[in-house]
Amino acid sequence: MRSQFRRSISNISRRQFGILAGTAIAAALSESPLLASRMNIDFSSAPASNLFVEANNRFAFAMFQLLANKSEGRNQFYSPFSIESAVLMALEGARSETAQEIGDAIALPKQSQSESPTLPWNLAPVRSDLSKLLSIIQPQDDTKANSIRLELKRLREQLAKLNADSSSLTRKNQHAAAGKLSMQAHQVADQINSLATEVDQFQLKVANALWVEDSLTIKREFAENLERDHGTGQAIPADFKNAPEQQRTRINNWVAEQTNQMILDLIAKGDVDNQTAMVLVNAIYFLGTWSTPFERSQTKDTLFRSSANKTTNVSMMSNQNMEQGRYGAFHADGTSFETPTEKPENASPEFGYPEGGFQVAELPYNGNSLSMLIVVPNKDGGLPNLISLLTPEMLHAWSEAMAFRAFKIKLPKFKIECSTDLNAPLKALGMKLAFDDRHANFTGIAESRDDLFISKVVHKAVIDVNEQGTEAAAATAVIMSVRSAAPMRTLPFVPSVVADHPFLFLIRNTQTGAILFMGQFTNQE
Repeated sequence: MRSQFRRSISNISRRQFGILAGTAIAAALSESPLLASRMNIDFSSAPASNLFVEANNRFAFAMFQLLANKSEGRNQFYSPFSIESAVLMALEGARSETAQEIGDAIALPKQSQSESPTLPWNLAPVRSDLSKLLSIIQPQDDTKANSIRLELKRLREQLAKLNADSSSLTRKNQHAAAGKLSMQAHQVADQINSLATEVDQFQLKVANALWVEDSLTIKREFAENLERDHGTGQAIPADFKNAPEQQRTRINNWVAEQTNQMILDLIAKGDVDNQTAMVLVNAIYFLGTWSTPFERSQTKDTLFRSSANKTTNVSMMSNQNMEQGRYGAFHADGTSFETPTEKPENASPEFGYPEGGFQVAELPYNGNSLSMLIVVPNKDGGLPNLISLLTPEMLHAWSEAMAFRAFKIKLPKFKIECSTDLNAPLKALGMKLAFDDRHANFTGIAESRDDLFISKVVHKAVIDVNEQGTEAAAATAVIMSVRSAAPMRTLPFVPSVVADHPFLFLIRNTQTGAILFMGQFTNQE
């Protein structure tokens, strides 16, 4: 994992992270008193709803179900936020039934619907809530934080020089002088560690961009909505018609830059051609360190049971005394299991764990604003049942039932990279007309153009988890094209055979197709 952040984001509160993590669905849970009572959830402390977050989380589970089924037991990783953000930009220019389907597919809440058949969604509050969310996860740098970063940069350069000089003196057997430099290096390192708790806790960067074919004149309202509420900046002119491959490279390079070179070649060769009219892109990058890092000395090679008849070797990280995270245990149906705080001296290994259930551990990142939830079935083969339980309401209930307590955890180091063509999954969620080159309605995008449609939605995501923390990135591109020229008006066709030049002939059995005679006629003798 890279050791230095290009851009750091200061701390946000746990309440704000609750909004980010999906607690906006508390209202939906409160409508289910039976489930709430079984889980003893107090909704009075739940954060206020955010329409974008509510849509994002419902979409997240719907899409995950599709991707998990498609992966057939293989690793899977994606960013619902990136997909939701990119498709929402396309929705800004959709109209009528096309817009209705897109909004339904990305799970926009019913309260954001309108009565207009042309504009079936009132996107203003959704845009507003997206802006609020972005301001939470990407707060502006303040003067104090910037001055601390400058001091950290100076100290890190000083530390690097001290370490280099100490190593040089050691090689020359000047151990006394090397020892003094080593002590100075430790002091500088302590200063760095102290300052780093105020900034550089994690990096979370979100970027959107819009590339538009030179010959396409987009509507002012569409461009302003994307620039103001989606942060695309001004539309970037692109010559897709004459140089599609060059434009593909430009877009991929932009994505790589936004994701710290983690997402490369998002758009494959051939996905952009001279029919491409517009490409909408979202990129997200995250780099965070654990509040309690795993000790590398405790990482051991361990057998991992991939399935009933297959095991693999993994590097298993271990923390035998995790005190800064939260823990919860749950029955197989998702209801909370009351984890004991004590056990009998002669208790069985299964004591304290629900039969056929699962455990959830929350590992916070520095700053306590973001965390990773690890959901582990107690029995092998229990993952499909877990996936079937996943809803925003259930996740919220699990989070509410968890508590801060000491626990042990073993977690594999892993890296997953997934590239996904989202056309089929989005169609499966009901977004069909948008991909139909004859019936898609994106008349809200460009002046006097009714021939735009989505030709492809591509997504790529990478995550790297190790003892120090997590680095992850994802990007989504919505590629919009113009349909080919309308077909000419057709008339009845009656074939005419005129053998007025050399020709081939044959005689064959009509039942079997066996050729009995064959010849050619080239001239009249």
